[in-house]
Amino acid sequence: MSDPGALTMFDRFTQQAKDVTVLAREEAVELRRNHIGTEHLLLGLLKQGTGIAAGVLGSLSLDHGTVRAEVVRTGGRGRWRFRSYLPFSPDARKSLEQTLYESLQVRHDFIDTEHLLLGLLHEDHGAALPVLRGLGVSPELVREQVHGVWAHLSQQIQEQAHGRAG
Repeated sequence: MSDPGALTMFDRFTQQAKDVTVLAREEAVELRRNHIGTEHLLLGLLKQGTGIAAGVLGSLSLDHGTVRAEVVRTGGRGRWRFRSYLPFSPDARKSLEQTLYESLQVRHDFIDTEHLLLGLLHEDHGAALPVLRGLGVSPELVREQVHGVWAHLSQQIQEQAHGRAG
């Protein structure tokens, strides 16, 4: 039997990460899709705009309009009519599951926008990666940028701690 006090993956999501999933749903509705795919999560990260993921994508000269145009160009607009419930596609679910692994791998007890972005970078997880590649952005570069931000933030925290200690 599972521990009733154990956190689910979504319990670990920061408010920014939760906002991304809501924005991803809006993107899927606007693009008339019958599911939330990895491409919609990517668009949600950009639309959310304030997290580490949006900063990394922006530093790579990616913005919501450019990425949305690439999503549409690669077949991202459907004919579906609105309904109240939109499920995550199987690939999006795999990418969301991957966010937990990405978070735990760096010993974070939360899932934020950068973990969502890293979860999208796996070959077998949907349309987001081909969209990024179509825009000239490699998954290795994205991963390197995210880890660079984490290293910079860690250094700032250490410097602040040493400043208080001295």
